[in-house]
Amino acid sequence: MNALSRYLTFLRQHRRLATLVLIWTLVAVALLQNMEPTRIRLWFWTLIEVPKLFLILGSMIVGVALWELIRWTVRRYSGEKRRSRDRRGRLA
Repeated sequence: MNALSRYLTFLRQHRRLATLVLIWTLVAVALLQNMEPTRIRLWFWTLIEVPKLFLILGSMIVGVALWELIRWTVRRYSGEKRRSRDRRGRLA
């Protein structure tokens, strides 16, 4: 058995671990690549300098918050009821 086949056998047996290692490796690469400071400018003012990573994460958080606010508002004023689930998690 050569090294490659042993490696592939290990990956097949430990798919969850391999997936986690891959995801964390990608996260680490993204962290390292986006640590340089970036200026936030509004018209002709420079407001602040922050790492790109914080700018990306902040934008994502604001986007999710706006999405949930819009969804909540639309649901509230449209009269849509939230569908309940039974004990097994199926929609009732």
